[in-house]
Amino acid sequence: RLNFSQRATLEAWVRPIGRGGIVMDRCRWGTVQGFRFAVEGKGMRSHAHFGHGSLETSAKLSPFVWNHIVAVFGESGLRQIWCNGKMIRDRKGGPQVMEW
Repeated sequence: RLNFSQRATLEAWVRPIGRGGIVMDRCRWGTVQGFRFAVEGKGMRSHAHFGHGSLETSAKLSPFVWNHIVAVFGESGLRQIWCNGKMIRDRKGGPQVMEW
């Protein structure tokens, strides 16, 4: 069971070779519970609350090499996306992730 009531960090090593895809997904379809972290094209997207409170970026992932990607869900709705040690985008405020 995941509990995002305070903060959580999702991270992965990805090696893009195509259009992208879902890196982590734990959504209860038809509800507002869950999260998703995905690579889309050359960018990344994190969803909280099944789309409500999403954060996306067109950060350039290096194709055919390993990239370290991170999605941060902080207190008070803070969202951050990191790539290879650099914060690419952030947003303060927004809905909290429901417990799943």
